[in-house]
Amino acid sequence: MQLTRGAEYAIRAVLDLTASYTGLKDGKVQLKDIAVRMDIPYDFLAKIFQMLNRSGIIKSYRGTKGGYTLAREPKDINIKDVIYAIDGPIKLNKCLNSEGCVTGNDCKYQSECPVHDVWREAQQSMLKVLSGASFHSLNQKMMNK
Repeated sequence: MQLTRGAEYAIRAVLDLTASYTGLKDGKVQLKDIAVRMDIPYDFLAKIFQMLNRSGIIKSYRGTKGGYTLAREPKDINIKDVIYAIDGPIKLNKCLNSEGCVTGNDCKYQSECPVHDVWREAQQSMLKVLSGASFHSLNQKMMNK
């Protein structure tokens, strides 16, 4: 499994918003500023932010004093949330859904497949790691460097 460019950019952009979350007076950040700091094409970032806004990860404000902020506390947003917002549920293998098992009888090899349990365990481990990586903790690591 490899992250899409959109998911990678979204993670970088949310990390940028996290760094600005407590440091700004009104908390709003301009899209163009994030695009420059994070080296993300502006038009692509605008589309990514529409998805993040619909998912409740960020909030947008219109007008001359508009911009973007996090919709929730950084400790309540994790990498898995951002990936889901951009790419949908994460599947390590096509025989797994986001929870780690096939739905119904989608796989004709499930009952005899010796690798299925390995895929399921790896999927669960990966989701646990991604869910445990909050943007608050990532920001703390960045600040300590």
